[in-house]
Amino acid sequence: METSTSAKITEKNVKNALMYDNVVVLEYDLSVPEIATTSKAAAKRINRFYDHLLAEKQRYAEKVLFKDAVKHYMLTKYEDYPFAPYNMTMKYTVTWNQDEKLSLYYDVYEFTGGAHGNTVRYADNFSLEDGYPLPPLIPRAARKKVIRECVRQAQEQQAAGQNYFFDNIRVNMTKYFDPEQSYLVSGGTAVFYQLYTIAPYVSGIVSFVVEL
Repeated sequence: METSTSAKITEKNVKNALMYDNVVVLEYDLSVPEIATTSKAAAKRINRFYDHLLAEKQRYAEKVLFKDAVKHYMLTKYEDYPFAPYNMTMKYTVTWNQDEKLSLYYDVYEFTGGAHGNTVRYADNFSLEDGYPLPPLIPRAARKKVIRECVRQAQEQQAAGQNYFFDNIRVNMTKYFDPEQSYLVSGGTAVFYQLYTIAPYVSGIVSFVVEL
C-alpha cells in the first residue's frame, strides 16, 4: 500500500521474438519499474528515466543485436552447425522503498553464443520527494573504509569456503571498486562487483553489505 514515504511499484514490460528466414534469431524480455507516489512530479521524473531506458534497450535489441544475430545465423547455416538464438533480458529488483527513498538494481543479460551469456548490473537510488537521484551513497571520504570492509568480508568468505575469489583480493577490489555500484538494503548499503572482476563467473555478481 502506498504511503507518504514509499512508492507503489508496478512493472512495465516489452518482449518479442524476432525472426529471420522463418527462424527465431533473437528473443528479448525487458522490464522496468513504473512508479506511483504522492509526489506526482517525482513519479513523472522517475518514470521518464525508465521509459527512456526501456526504449533505449529495446532499440539496441532490435537494431544492433538482431543484426548481429542474423549474421551469426547465416554463418552457422553456411557452415552447417546448430544456431542458438540470441537472447537479452533486463530485470529489476527493488531493495529499498521507504523513508522517501527508492533503491533498486537491474541486471541486463545478453546471450550471443558461446558457453554462457554475460550479465551487467546497474544500481539506481532516487528521492521520492522530488524524483532526483540521491547523493552518493558512499561519500568520497568513506571509500577507503568501505573497500577495507569489503575485502575483510571477501577474505572471511573465502576462508570459510563460502566463495572463491581471484588472487590479489585487495588489489582487485580496490581497482574495480565503483561507488555508483551500490544500493540501499535493510542492513546498510550493498556494494557489488561486476562479473569476472574479483571472482570467476560461477561466483556471479558478488555483493557486500556495509554500514556507513
